[in-house]
Amino acid sequence: MYNITKLKSGHYVRLTAENGQCIFRSTRGHVFIDSAKTEIELIRQMAINRKAFVLSTAKDGTKYFVLKSPNGTTLGISEMYHSEAARENGIQSVMKSSQSEIVNIHEL
Repeated sequence: MYNITKLKSGHYVRLTAENGQCIFRSTRGHVFIDSAKTEIELIRQMAINRKAFVLSTAKDGTKYFVLKSPNGTTLGISEMYHSEAARENGIQSVMKSSQSEIVNIHEL
């Protein structure tokens, strides 16, 4: 399920798994809600392509991934994982959950 949350700096997209845990979030805010919805469509398209996921490791050794658009722009970032296997499970969860048609809109 997708959640669009309006903060002072813009509309942000978060993807949650079936258990309600946030597994992926956008890295930039959108001025208009329609731009956030367009980003969701791009996430849906790209998340079915395993090659669009770029694996990374933070300075503290935790693992994460980013999802890239066709032009190389970062669409979003995962949560942090303590193992490569957990990161791979996270990618599989995003691939599955990204196809959700449910979009909740929150204004804070």
